[in-house]
Amino acid sequence: MTVKFVLANRRKDGMTLEEFRYEWGVIHVAIMVTSPGATERIRRYVQGYSLEDVFPDVRLAYPYSAEHWDGFASLAFETLESFLTSVQPRRGGPAHDFSHPSMVVDVTGEEAVLFDELQAAEEDTVKLVHFLRPAPGVSRERFADEWRDGYATAVAAAARGAARKYALSPPVPLDASPFEGTPYGQGAFGTYWGIEELFFASQADFAAFAGDAQARALITKAGNGLVDAAGSFAMVVTDRLRFVSTRSPDGTSVYTWAPPGLEVRSVPGTLRPALS
Repeated sequence: MTVKFVLANRRKDGMTLEEFRYEWGVIHVAIMVTSPGATERIRRYVQGYSLEDVFPDVRLAYPYSAEHWDGFASLAFETLESFLTSVQPRRGGPAHDFSHPSMVVDVTGEEAVLFDELQAAEEDTVKLVHFLRPAPGVSRERFADEWRDGYATAVAAAARGAARKYALSPPVPLDASPFEGTPYGQGAFGTYWGIEELFFASQADFAAFAGDAQARALITKAGNGLVDAAGSFAMVVTDRLRFVSTRSPDGTSVYTWAPPGLEVRSVPGTLRPALS
């Protein structure tokens, strides 16, 4: 089963957004693509850069996090075992230090795509990510069933037209033990029972959707009794594919492709000052 390791992160205290984007988008990626252990296990690595500064006042069904996350990452693995091996505590020198320990981490399984009409270039695409927390008293079974059924149907109806793709990523049943002793050990794990992504072909399309009070009301209504709206949060990001790797047919070699240059390509937004 293909799994994805997803996380929301932010820069460490005292670091500017510009510094964070360089450390995460250039140095961190360069370390990964030159580390055989990473490219042997990770099949696809995508970084999402926050556009919260571009859309600071939009009204969404779920609020921005008080943490003001700077990035959203998605790393795909062929199997859960491959992921578990990759996340084991490292030996040797200190890890590359650029991210604050208060992050959100999760492992998701096969995504369910409700519709996909996305044809926009990566640099033009805007992605809205919902981290959904269950309402009090809702069981995992009920949340999973209703999220994929009535809730997702309502969100698809509300978003289709403005959004070009809608996908659900259900978490894999897993405890937090694999993260002990790793840089992810202090992150919030298992708090959010559903992660969903809405893709828009342009900033204008996303802005139109965010300004649609009727669509927002439909999503809110769909989540009533199922989703803790105040405890959930949204991110608006622009994705950058960092690398893709695949094994040779005989399984003896790994081929890795990365886009030309490792710069943060055309990420809009103002550069917020260092956090104290």
